[in-house]
Amino acid sequence: MKMYVWKDVLCDYTCGMIVVFAHDLKEARQIAKKQLDSVDYEGSIEVDEPDIYDKPSAVAVWGGG
Repeated sequence: MKMYVWKDVLCDYTCGMIVVFAHDLKEARQIAKKQLDSVDYEGSIEVDEPDIYDKPSAVAVWGGG
Protein backbone atom coordinates (compact mmCIF):
# COMPACT_ATOMS: atom_id res chain seq x y z
CA MET A 1 0.00 0.00 0.00
CA LYS A 2 1.06 3.55 -0.67
CA MET A 3 -0.11 6.89 0.63
CA TYR A 4 -1.28 9.36 -2.02
CA VAL A 5 -1.49 13.02 -0.98
CA TRP A 6 -3.08 15.80 -3.00
CA LYS A 7 -2.20 19.17 -1.46
CA ASP A 8 -3.86 22.55 -2.04
CA VAL A 9 -7.29 21.09 -2.89
CA LEU A 10 -10.81 21.48 -1.50
CA CYS A 11 -10.22 25.22 -1.24
CA ASP A 12 -12.65 27.54 0.50
CA TYR A 13 -10.98 30.26 2.57
CA THR A 14 -7.85 28.13 2.73
CA CYS A 15 -6.95 24.95 0.89
CA GLY A 16 -6.99 21.45 2.28
CA MET A 17 -5.62 18.10 1.27
CA ILE A 18 -6.79 14.63 0.30
CA VAL A 19 -5.00 11.56 1.65
CA VAL A 20 -5.73 8.08 0.31
CA PHE A 21 -4.13 4.75 1.09
CA ALA A 22 -4.27 2.47 -1.97
CA HIS A 23 -2.33 -0.03 -4.05
CA ASP A 24 -1.91 2.24 -7.06
CA LEU A 25 -2.86 5.69 -8.38
CA LYS A 26 -5.91 4.42 -10.27
CA GLU A 27 -7.32 2.87 -7.11
CA ALA A 28 -6.48 6.01 -5.10
CA ARG A 29 -8.41 8.18 -7.55
CA GLN A 30 -11.39 5.80 -7.47
CA ILE A 31 -11.48 5.80 -3.66
CA ALA A 32 -11.19 9.60 -3.48
CA LYS A 33 -13.92 10.11 -6.09
CA LYS A 34 -16.24 7.77 -4.20
CA GLN A 35 -15.66 9.57 -0.89
CA LEU A 36 -15.91 13.03 -2.46
CA ASP A 37 -18.96 12.28 -4.59
CA SER A 38 -20.99 15.13 -3.09
CA VAL A 39 -18.09 17.58 -2.67
CA ASP A 40 -17.00 20.09 -5.30
CA TYR A 41 -13.29 19.33 -5.47
CA GLU A 42 -12.86 20.82 -8.95
CA GLY A 43 -11.49 17.57 -10.37
CA SER A 44 -8.10 18.09 -8.73
CA ILE A 45 -7.56 14.37 -8.26
CA GLU A 46 -8.16 13.85 -11.98
CA VAL A 47 -5.49 16.23 -13.25
CA ASP A 48 -3.07 16.88 -10.41
CA GLU A 49 -0.39 14.35 -9.62
CA PRO A 50 -0.28 13.51 -5.92
CA ASP A 51 2.79 13.13 -3.77
CA ILE A 52 3.32 9.37 -3.33
CA TYR A 53 4.83 7.85 -0.19
CA ASP A 54 5.77 4.18 -0.18
CA LYS A 55 7.58 3.98 3.16
CA PRO A 56 6.74 5.26 6.64
CA SER A 57 6.19 9.00 6.27
CA ALA A 58 4.46 11.97 7.81
CA VAL A 59 2.70 14.82 6.08
CA ALA A 60 1.75 18.06 7.83
CA VAL A 61 -0.42 20.92 6.64
CA TRP A 62 -0.66 24.12 8.65
CA GLY A 63 -3.97 25.91 8.78
CA GLY A 64 -4.35 29.50 7.72
CA GLY A 65 -5.96 32.41 9.41
